[in-house]
Amino acid sequence: MVHLEVQGRATRDFPDRMFQYYYRIFDRERRPVTAIAIFTGADGHRIPDRYEHRFMGTELTYKYNVMRIGEYAEEELAASRNPFATVVLIARTALVRKRMSDNKLMELKLKVSAALVEKGFDRKRVVAVMLFLEKCLRFKAPENNRIFREKLSSQIGKNNPMGIIEMFKEECKEEGREEGREKGREEGREEGRENIMIQFMRNTQFSNEEVAGFFNVPVAEIRELRKNV
Repeated sequence: MVHLEVQGRATRDFPDRMFQYYYRIFDRERRPVTAIAIFTGADGHRIPDRYEHRFMGTELTYKYNVMRIGEYAEEELAASRNPFATVVLIARTALVRKRMSDNKLMELKLKVSAALVEKGFDRKRVVAVMLFLEKCLRFKAPENNRIFREKLSSQIGKNNPMGIIEMFKEECKEEGREEGREKGREEGREEGRENIMIQFMRNTQFSNEEVAGFFNVPVAEIRELRKNV
């Protein structure tokens, strides 16, 4: 299990919350958990990388992974083949600022997608990264979501504008259909459908109920597939 937390400013209770999330996830899932805290604010250096508790001879230390985007050199980010290095390089200004106009945010998001396409990443990966950005950096005006989808569709070579989630599902469906054609059997098509849902869960943070709603399948089926994520 991966617990990803994005924190914009230093707060005293942040380490406490990280530990609470850890033991709640572990208590519910009974699976290994790793945590990554992404500090986007200018005061990220002030946020601890661990939770500590001591009382009458009992001691506890919970240390989690941290990423402070202000500490990465531009040269290092530019040279990296990790798609999120491109996100950090281009969107760092937006993440650090408390306020940003929709026009500027639109410009930055499109710059991220253009850079990913230029670096040769496939459409599915570009759309997955943009899905992440949609959750972290939202437009104030709903109309800008439609405008952004149209421009993003044009950049990645899609003919019709659609939501980012729909784009991701469509890319996965194409991959699943290709796998089904190669196998030429119903078993292959069923496996491809399951792979689509598994890949979707690996690249998003939606709940079992939300994923089941997206693909119109029972929640129990999603819970079973979640074991393979």
